[in-house]
Amino acid sequence: MKRNVLAIITGVVAAVVVFVVVEQLIHLIYPFSQGLDPQNTEQVNQHLMSLPVLYWILVLVGWISGSALAGILIKRIRQSASIVPPLITGAVLTLSGMVNVFSFQHPAWFVAASLVVFFASVFVGHYSVKTIG
Repeated sequence: MKRNVLAIITGVVAAVVVFVVVEQLIHLIYPFSQGLDPQNTEQVNQHLMSLPVLYWILVLVGWISGSALAGILIKRIRQSASIVPPLITGAVLTLSGMVNVFSFQHPAWFVAASLVVFFASVFVGHYSVKTIG
């Protein structure tokens, strides 16, 4: 039980760190507009909807990478093929992603992709690691 909790927490934290780092790097390429008030939802929505498709693809790549890393770490910590820890981790990451997606306006295709990307990537990472023993 303790290993499950440790694996889930480690996976979620690692994924979030990757998400933040990748999104900060993306903002170097696509910085916020000068004078953008982050407290003004309408301004933020306008800015987000003006971003090119490549921006959104890069965000998804970050989410995929972080989620896959979570799956890998879960497998390494647990040394088990049990689907419960990756299932819980995928659910936590999906819920946090949905909070993000529904807080501001996003392209419809991105919303649809974000519904599956976390679970799928956690499981790909998890099943890409061979169980030792």
